[in-house]
Amino acid sequence: MTLKKMTIPIYTIEPSARRRVMTVVVKPSGAVCVRVPLIYDPAEVHRFVLRSAGWIEQQQLIARSPPEKPQNLSVRIGDRNYPYTINWKRTRKTRTIIIHPDGRIEVRAPHGATIESLVAAVEKRKDWIQKTIVGQPTGGDLKTSDSYRDSIVWKGETFHYSVSYGPPASKIYIKILIDRSIEVVSPPGASPAAVKRAIETKVEKIYEQVFSKARAVAVRRTFCDGETYPFLGGTLTIRISRGKNKITLAREGQYITLGIADGLSLAHEQKIIRRAVELTFKHETYNAVMPRVIHYSAAFGVVVPPVAVRKNKKQWGCCTNQQRLFFSIEVCMLPPRLLDYIVAHEVCHFLVMEHSDLFWEALRVVMPDFSDRKEELKRDTPLYRLFCG
Repeated sequence: MTLKKMTIPIYTIEPSARRRVMTVVVKPSGAVCVRVPLIYDPAEVHRFVLRSAGWIEQQQLIARSPPEKPQNLSVRIGDRNYPYTINWKRTRKTRTIIIHPDGRIEVRAPHGATIESLVAAVEKRKDWIQKTIVGQPTGGDLKTSDSYRDSIVWKGETFHYSVSYGPPASKIYIKILIDRSIEVVSPPGASPAAVKRAIETKVEKIYEQVFSKARAVAVRRTFCDGETYPFLGGTLTIRISRGKNKITLAREGQYITLGIADGLSLAHEQKIIRRAVELTFKHETYNAVMPRVIHYSAAFGVVVPPVAVRKNKKQWGCCTNQQRLFFSIEVCMLPPRLLDYIVAHEVCHFLVMEHSDLFWEALRVVMPDFSDRKEELKRDTPLYRLFCG
């Protein structure tokens, strides 16, 4: 048996101070690039490319092959046909089904994925597609009878809670959301009596959290026309304009102006509004934090780091080992003094990564009243969240 000898492809080396490991990239043109740390061994790079030669050859063949044309198909759900488009992309590794705010269904697939496998994937997600677009399940796996509401009395107070059944749940989980509503996720076989017993075992802790006066009560957002959100010490209000041929979005002073089509279901309209608010806040948060990141980088004597904004329900911000800063899209909902605290806190991590005494002392030098702002943020966080989950 004759073994095929692998040839070393021509490649370029791109060193970077932020990179810690080597990676090889095949660009759409077929060119090979090896991204390496600032200090590297050329011989090790050569061996790395040799080990990756088979994969590189495969990616170059894909790059040279003609692009696959989009396919327009449809799926039958209930009494309606829903059209969808399949788009192949050479750099994609997994398939994804996306429902756009205007109701378009798109399947994004990796190079080489067969139409048959993609059609089968869409067929499996029919219930999810129906629920997302119309707001109603088809009557298959999702049943309205799989959830109910109940209550329990403790110390003269009545706790109302909602229960939903889910196959992933292996035991009964109790969640207290930031608006202090109580959600219970239960295995399908658990009886209402078993759920109530589980709540009774933790009722004291539930009581302390639901009726605590140490934190503000969150507002459950409905994402509807006229809803108002906190914004940098002021407010932003949703203003809907219907009868549009396509979705339009603009920030106009104290308003988020959104143009949508007529005849949309309530669930679909709420989804569009929610996405519009998320996009607006992502843009506004970036614009609000960047000047403060530059300011506090100079104050702490560090290089201005790369900044990104993303959805994060648990953290206001974070500093990564790769020397990058991430902020939640909701940061622009905070008053300026609390936004400043978030930014100063994260930039300070470039000096001291852990929350040690040294970290707090470094932060105190730049922001002497940081402890007051920290307590205010802890108390009022529920007021400045978009999502209650």
